[in-house]
Amino acid sequence: MCRFLFAVVCCLCLSEASNAAVITIKGTITSVDAKARTIIVEAEGEQKTLDVSRKAKVNASGKAASLDSLRSGQRVTLSYHEDLEIVLKINMQNDPRQSLELLEVSELSVDGDARYPWLSQDGLTIYWEPKFGSIWVARRKNAASFFEDKRELFSGRHPTLSADELNMVCLVDGGLYSTSRPSLEETFARPRLIRELKDEPNVKNPCLSPDGLKLYFNRQSASDGVEIVASQRSSLDARWSAPKSVSIRSDRVDGSMTWVFVSGDSDKLFCSSQGGRPGPNGNLMLWQRSNASQPFRDFSYIQIPGTERLVGRSPRYVAATNELFFTRPMEDKKWTIWVIKNFDPSSL
Repeated sequence: MCRFLFAVVCCLCLSEASNAAVITIKGTITSVDAKARTIIVEAEGEQKTLDVSRKAKVNASGKAASLDSLRSGQRVTLSYHEDLEIVLKINMQNDPRQSLELLEVSELSVDGDARYPWLSQDGLTIYWEPKFGSIWVARRKNAASFFEDKRELFSGRHPTLSADELNMVCLVDGGLYSTSRPSLEETFARPRLIRELKDEPNVKNPCLSPDGLKLYFNRQSASDGVEIVASQRSSLDARWSAPKSVSIRSDRVDGSMTWVFVSGDSDKLFCSSQGGRPGPNGNLMLWQRSNASQPFRDFSYIQIPGTERLVGRSPRYVAATNELFFTRPMEDKKWTIWVIKNFDPSSL
């Protein structure tokens, strides 16, 4: 009886499609139940749960396919009946994420631990913590090479550098400190407390803009939560301004936004969602906006088709090498640094 009623509804859907709007959207499959003929698709930061008509056409690369061939993480273009929310057509897109490769950067580990990377603009130098409370550096010849000649710089945590690698902000004893050097061939000076930011509560995860004039970081909010804020200065010698909250608008995210990384054009914000329980999409996220005067609204979870959900911290995108580095939790409370090769933010 239920099957009969479903068939009737599908027929009605198809017959009424010509009299009601048929919506076409592009999105990413969150889940699909071929038996129940339902599909959940995320598009423009929103999830839609839709029934799939038994007469719906499913195509892959121009050839007919079955509903059970769809997988979570695949990009699709689908058309559905606006009133009845029943899918009439699904086209699977060629997904550039199929070429993504997830690798552990194991050469950076010390006693099985490495975390919180910061990459140079060309992706050939990495600053990170191979153990708690110490900042190290290493280099590689190209994106296909191992990092070599790793060495310790000084005590500190959460390093972030300007594009020329001459200015660094890091954590020392729970506060924001800064240091600089005259050239890449010379050593950094002893880090000094940023006094105008010394009273910021529970600071973590600093992110310095390429020009060194804007600093993003996490702090404890007035409601005892965590918020992303930004401070600015007019020159490298000027004082930092009072931090202001970075506008991120969504009511569908569980947890706090942490481990911020903002692209050089200020239109992309990578982060981790923490404090809530990671969902089926993991907790690594990319937020986008049309220009720097707008709030970040549209977000996507960073996923690799055919790979278990990605859970981690400190996503760092390197446009020059199409790589995304991040810290991934391992067993016995240790962390290691991983990289996603062939990463293209526009494919999310």
